[in-house]
Amino acid sequence: LRIAIGQHASSVIQRGNDIVGITFGCDCASGYALDLLRDIHQPLHSGSLYSAELFATGDRGGNAIRVGESNLHSVWDRAMRGADKQSRNLLYAATYEDLSGRESDWTLWLAESREFLVPSVYDDSLLAAIASTDSSGAERLPNQTLRDDYVNEMISIASDRLGLAGLRLAIWFQKIGRASCRERV
Repeated sequence: LRIAIGQHASSVIQRGNDIVGITFGCDCASGYALDLLRDIHQPLHSGSLYSAELFATGDRGGNAIRVGESNLHSVWDRAMRGADKQSRNLLYAATYEDLSGRESDWTLWLAESREFLVPSVYDDSLLAAIASTDSSGAERLPNQTLRDDYVNEMISIASDRLGLAGLRLAIWFQKIGRASCRERV
C-alpha cells in the first residue's frame, strides 16, 4: 500500500516509517488511494496462508484455494460487494458528522483485517484439509466446500468490514484527502 500510494501521490509525508500525510491531485490518484484503503478491509487482502508443502510460498491471499468454480479470495470479494447495507448506513451518518477526531491510521485497519485470517477465514476445517494434503504429499488441495456456518460468519464479517471501510474512508478523506485537494486548488 505504501508503495502504491507513493507511486500515485504527488508527495508522501513521512515520519520514520509512518505516513502522516499524502498530497495528490484530486483526480485518479486520490480515487486509487481510496480504492486501496477500502481494499485493506477485506481480510484476504491483508495476508497469505503458508504451509510446509502445499503453500510453501503462500496461498496468494486465498487465490490458490479452490472453492467451487472460484477461489476463496473471490468468494470473500463477492461477500464484500454484497454486504453494503451497513456501509450505506455508516456513510449516511458520516455525512452529518465531523469526523476529524476519529482514527484514520490505515496501518491499524490492515492489522485489524489480519486478525480475521485465523480463525475466521482460515478456519479449523480448512486448516485441517491443508494439513492433511500437506502430509499426504498431494500436489493440490482438493476443491473446498464452505459450510453454512462459515458462509454466515463470512457474510457478517464482510458486512462489518465494508461498513467500517465506508466510514473510515469518509474519515480519511475528511482528514487527509480533502485537505490535500484544497492545497492544490
